[in-house]
Amino acid sequence: MSLNFIRETKEKILSAVREKWPDAAVGDCAVEVPNLEAHGDLATNVAMTLAPVLKQPPVRIAETLADALRDDERWRIEVKQPGFLNFFFSHDFLLFNVQRYLSTLTEFPKRTEKIVLEHTNVNPNKAMHIGHLRNAVLGDVINNVLKRVGYRTEVQYYVDDTGAQVADTFVALKEFGDVPAKGQKFDHFCWDRYAQINAAYQKDPHLLEKRSSILHALEDADSTEAGAVKELASRILNDHLSSMADFGVSYDLLVWESDILRFEFWKHAFEVLQRSDSFTKENEGKNKGCWVLKTGETSQDEEHSPDKILVKSDNTVTYTGKDIAYHLWKFDLLGKDFRYGTWKKAPQKKSLATTDTQGKKSSKYGRADRVYNVIDVRQAYPQAMVKLALEKLGYEQESKHLKHVSYGIVKLAGEGKMSGREGRGVKVDDLLRMVTERVSTQAYSVQSKRLDAPISDCDIAVGVIKYFMLRYNPHSEIVFDFKEAGAITGNTGPYIQYAHARASGILAKAGIHSFPKPQTGSLSSAEARLVKQLYRWVAVLESVSETLNVNEITQYAFELANSFNSFYEAHLVLKAEEPDRTRRLALVYAFRSVVADVLATLGIAAPEAM
Repeated sequence: MSLNFIRETKEKILSAVREKWPDAAVGDCAVEVPNLEAHGDLATNVAMTLAPVLKQPPVRIAETLADALRDDERWRIEVKQPGFLNFFFSHDFLLFNVQRYLSTLTEFPKRTEKIVLEHTNVNPNKAMHIGHLRNAVLGDVINNVLKRVGYRTEVQYYVDDTGAQVADTFVALKEFGDVPAKGQKFDHFCWDRYAQINAAYQKDPHLLEKRSSILHALEDADSTEAGAVKELASRILNDHLSSMADFGVSYDLLVWESDILRFEFWKHAFEVLQRSDSFTKENEGKNKGCWVLKTGETSQDEEHSPDKILVKSDNTVTYTGKDIAYHLWKFDLLGKDFRYGTWKKAPQKKSLATTDTQGKKSSKYGRADRVYNVIDVRQAYPQAMVKLALEKLGYEQESKHLKHVSYGIVKLAGEGKMSGREGRGVKVDDLLRMVTERVSTQAYSVQSKRLDAPISDCDIAVGVIKYFMLRYNPHSEIVFDFKEAGAITGNTGPYIQYAHARASGILAKAGIHSFPKPQTGSLSSAEARLVKQLYRWVAVLESVSETLNVNEITQYAFELANSFNSFYEAHLVLKAEEPDRTRRLALVYAFRSVVADVLATLGIAAPEAM
């Protein structure tokens, strides 16, 4: 038994339904944690969903199920109008299974499906800004969750080294100089140059011809210009990877857009697309001479076509066209593969692979069962076109398993709208520096007795930033406010970290290094609330693995920390008499174990003292 109460209770309910009514068609049922304690620890409305099928009153169905389930010593069951089944777990069961629950936190069954997760994907033309960081943090936590629940994952970083943005920076360095100031990060230097060239385009339109020339040259991946642009992109990418390493974000594979051209992926994708009647060359109208993907929608006027251009009339392949080729490869539908090498300058702990024309063959990469792309909400349409292309080609299962994980933009309190072309925005490195400086002047300080892995003000700053970005619904826009994000109370990273530090301090004073087995199952209301919150963690992980809404984790972390602090304020622990002392120390130990696991999943440090 995994002690995921929701899943196991659901299985018991469905088993009872099948036994009582073998002919009733019931595939699933809702089992949820009620909002009110009076409604139990879990509740289900299965009787109400069965009522139309069985043509019986919901209460009668609920009572029949309750009678069938009451022989389980783990719970008592109440039936409430209009047909709810409310489950109340026994305190003995909850308390005496805590140790076994802690030991099973990492024992999720291995799943056969492989998920390719694509995130970050920052254009290699300038420094990363805080919007890019939200993408990376979301993607990293989703990957952590998927691995925790048993999936095989592969994190890919797509490097667009043939696009207009990197061409702009290349032209800027040629026009205005390519040597940064002493001590200046190269990607920060390029941030300024990128803004400079975009301003220059307004004054000297002839500079746009130079960009066009570079973009045309990039269509030939083996051209001298393509080699020089990739060298530039590589240098900026290394700075990006360094910025991400500061936040503990890592990757498995770098996929270069220029390699999609070198390995002739688009040529093969073009042949695949021609099998579909939805991919056609337009001979008249606004898109004359273009190869388009027919969406099936009708145009509202002559000026706007509902169809997506994949190849322009000058035979230039659009970004979406290349992306379709990329996704055919991800799902192993292209009939082509890259060669692979090792990115030797990676600042991350694990090895980082890269597509490489001089590399070796490997069957390790791609071959996904599912593909999740973390890309901001403004890219919803191109992502929908890739999904549509798979569907039109007859790959309905793959289309269904391609998911766009969208998110809203990020702003800094007091700052206006960001614009890379105008050089307005907050760089990731600058944000981390500013927050670290603010952390170092706060009323709380950080200590760690672990000499092999000390926790610094910078680690706390990383927690402040990551937690703030993760706590909101991904689809919402957020405004980063340090005063709010760095508060020691409320739904913040420091609040959760402080709860871990408080538990660690209690256990250190008690000299507790392993789980102290409690002698009695009697629990107060505060103790019961805490232990029930502990058991929710596995269910939260499984829920997020399906919804990909990582703010469910931060909400759980907040509720868990609240339950612990309420427990601590309600009861003596170190000065309590036995058997209360051992029982409460067991709950403190269990809380610290679970909240440490939550923080690790979020990629946030867990300080021992704060």
